[in-house]
Amino acid sequence: MSILNTASDGFFNVLIVLHRTLATHGPMDKDRLIRLCAPGPGDEITKIRQTLLRWTQIGLFKTTENDKLILDKADKDPERLPSICRRLLFTDENNQRFWDSEKSKAADFSRALAFILAQDIYVNEFGAHPRVQTLEQRQVRDESRRLFQNDTRWNGLRHWGDYLGFFWEDQRRWPDPTAAIREELPEIFGKQNELPAQDFITRLGERLPVLDGGRYRLEVEAALEPAEWQPPTRPDLLSTSLSRALWRLSRPGGPLRLERRADAGDGRTLQRAGGQDWQTFTHVLLAQGV
Repeated sequence: MSILNTASDGFFNVLIVLHRTLATHGPMDKDRLIRLCAPGPGDEITKIRQTLLRWTQIGLFKTTENDKLILDKADKDPERLPSICRRLLFTDENNQRFWDSEKSKAADFSRALAFILAQDIYVNEFGAHPRVQTLEQRQVRDESRRLFQNDTRWNGLRHWGDYLGFFWEDQRRWPDPTAAIREELPEIFGKQNELPAQDFITRLGERLPVLDGGRYRLEVEAALEPAEWQPPTRPDLLSTSLSRALWRLSRPGGPLRLERRADAGDGRTLQRAGGQDWQTFTHVLLAQGV
């Protein structure tokens, strides 16, 4: 089972329709849900069935004792669907068989995304599969742990990565988790409006474990060839993908403010192109109203 093979495992636009229909109309049997969502006979029915099956296995759609499909109360808001999907995809249950090529549930997505976000976004190109494949072949020597295998899975990662907020396109495609981080800020801060830099990065990695310090990111980094992949040169230096996202989120009018306080403890440093220091901060403040 996988979500990266979109030809057989479903599309996010189909998932949006399925989720909104069930959230609006309440519990119903599978065939009725499919009929309501299908624009007509043919391939559309197949895509709907495939998407419904995968996201039932992942845990979004639940089945009652009388075979009705339902959503948990916490998962009914259509506006929060990307956040709901991220939470489910990153659960331990859906990543137990982390390096398996079959029956890995969401692990193929977690592995591939963690790999891309660990790269130097200023040195590498992510617009086409051949460049990514070359990068993967250099850094992942164990063929049983290859992440994409073909352009189908790469296109699947682009497809879902865009929707779930981990890519940004601005003349070129950037691995950039700005949108995903922005949507998770209320959960990361809770009732607080500021956090020490170390606590913020730790909570961020717990919420989005494909980012710096997250459990899936660490698992993938440990499998990379040290001679071909260079981690940040200091413990305080963040990856280029996370650095760019935090810089964007802390620009004037953004939801975050990065502060450097002279009497504070450990800080973190954004990394710009060429491995250069960009900005050091000891605290992260949340803007009012976020």
